[in-house]
Amino acid sequence: MRRVAPPLFHRILIANRGDVAARVARACDALGIVPVFAVSEADHKTPYTHNHKIILLKPNHTTQNYLNIKHII
Repeated sequence: MRRVAPPLFHRILIANRGDVAARVARACDALGIVPVFAVSEADHKTPYTHNHKIILLKPNHTTQNYLNIKHII
């Protein structure tokens, strides 16, 4: 069995949606890293966010939320 080095960080912010976000979350889970989703109100109940921490971005304009870096940070 191959040994994996401990992660350099314990939490990662995912400011994306859909299949990309789900894949990143699965990889984080496998590596022992806690994924934290930055999501719009429209996406906060999507399947890949269940059992994960979310940060709710407002307003509900999806393109404005995910492309506005100052808003996310």
